[in-house]
Amino acid sequence: MSRLIHAVGSLPPAVAPDAETGMKWLVDSSAVDGQADGGAPVALTALPCDGDPDWIVQWLHGLRDVEDTSSAGSRRVFEIVADGDSSDYDRVPMYRVAKGVKLQPEHVSLQRRQDVDGWIGLAEAVRRRAGADQLRFQVSIPSPLDLTTFALANPRVLPKLPLGQRLGAMASMLRLYPVFRTAVLDDVRAIHDRHGENVVFQVEAPSVLVVLWSAPEAARPLAAKWLAGKMAGLLAGFPEDAEVVLHLCYGDLAHRSLVTPDSFAPAVLFLNALAAKLGRRPRLPRVHLPAAFGDQPPSTDEAFYRPLRQLRPGYELYAGVAHHDGGTESREALRLFEDAFGRQATAVSTACGLGRHTAEQAEQAIQDCRDLAGISRDEESAA
Repeated sequence: MSRLIHAVGSLPPAVAPDAETGMKWLVDSSAVDGQADGGAPVALTALPCDGDPDWIVQWLHGLRDVEDTSSAGSRRVFEIVADGDSSDYDRVPMYRVAKGVKLQPEHVSLQRRQDVDGWIGLAEAVRRRAGADQLRFQVSIPSPLDLTTFALANPRVLPKLPLGQRLGAMASMLRLYPVFRTAVLDDVRAIHDRHGENVVFQVEAPSVLVVLWSAPEAARPLAAKWLAGKMAGLLAGFPEDAEVVLHLCYGDLAHRSLVTPDSFAPAVLFLNALAAKLGRRPRLPRVHLPAAFGDQPPSTDEAFYRPLRQLRPGYELYAGVAHHDGGTESREALRLFEDAFGRQATAVSTACGLGRHTAEQAEQAIQDCRDLAGISRDEESAA
């Protein structure tokens, strides 16, 4: 086994009707000999605890019911600017803070600490059954910049608003970002205090690549530095010994991406800026870097991967090249990825979670991950 398999997290309801069943499916699907029972090694980087693809959507919709009880009586914290059912990027609800309300971290908390406390017992049982006592549990933590943007300045809603309202929403998003950051870090610290040795935090930040691909090329270096500053500030709030994976993606709502990338250039621009911002931090985060997007398979264009040659040293990469169509396309993508990177990827993965795949597609995607994880560099060259 030369590479591990990185499971981004979400799973189709057909294979994960509940958290425990989903974890068992992932462990069984990632066992080296195909059967986790009997103590066979499991090739996962970590075990995601929650396979629900819509948990962020549920949080976003739940904001409309959050109440402020800091004064006499209670009142709603948020007012709806644009409503929607989140079936598409253009139908995602957007809010503003109600007049007279001072936004607090508890108003926007994801309550991840409560979620993890409920999952840990199930996850430990699944791990024990697999004979994989060293396997850590993966907890998804959305970037607070993404959460603030989703809630207060949805880029698909903003253009439809009058200019004054648009500028006000953007100003509010920037002003209130620290509240969302505090809410996220409160969860991270509480989880680490209770389960630190057992947990890997996956920081999910689609805003990075979406913003960079949406910006004019000339503005990307400045945007990358700003985004890197926000990410470095977030990571500085994590406990020093916390294990962190950074998940970059292009969006996957309704299994469609928000942008159409044609190279890793913006990703490398951001990661180099992040490395500079983090400075003397003991270790850079591991990074899941997707070469596919939405329902599209990974690129097999050498130019797509070429920017990886300029990536600053110190990063471990998870190659997001597996796909439910699999086969020679994924194998060629992995070869191009690692040739440009200059060394072997630590793990292989799909571009995003599998939650918006069918059960059959999820099975095929995991099989593609298994095939790629077992391919050595020598075998690739010979192929």
